[in-house]
Amino acid sequence: MLKRLVPVLLAAGILSLATAGAPASAAGAFEPYGTAVDHSHHIYHGLKVVMDAGGATPADTAFQTMVAERLMQMPGTKLIMVIQGPVIRIFSKREYADHQGLVDRVAALRKKGVKIEFCGNSVHAVGLKPSDIIGIGTVVPGAYPAIANAERHGYALIKPIRFIPPHPAMKR
Repeated sequence: MLKRLVPVLLAAGILSLATAGAPASAAGAFEPYGTAVDHSHHIYHGLKVVMDAGGATPADTAFQTMVAERLMQMPGTKLIMVIQGPVIRIFSKREYADHQGLVDRVAALRKKGVKIEFCGNSVHAVGLKPSDIIGIGTVVPGAYPAIANAERHGYALIKPIRFIPPHPAMKR
């Protein structure tokens, strides 16, 4: 019995080694996982979110603003947007004309109930004073104390980071 079983086991082992690197057939390509359940249209009610909206470029702020706009589509959402870092300049009176469209989008969020807070440390770091910042929000002492305070009051922290495609050398 053992003499007949050895060739069968050997053949099965060779076959499994030969097919281990082969691509799966189209019919079973995603087995054993199948396809994800689509809940992409699910509505979340009553979110409490504090957003660390920091960045270096207007594109970073534009991305974070888009995330905030989408969050505010959820019923009953409370959102605090804490703006910090070099992007704070966008909200200076001096640069309003250069970034009016983006600033107006953030101002529209405020009208929808989003609390806008500007990091006072960032304001000072870029050589501005609180009086240099346009009046769509409040200058707070610092971004991190403001975020910690919001978390203490039940807000969940998010930090939206803009996806930058990898350098061509990094692609597979």
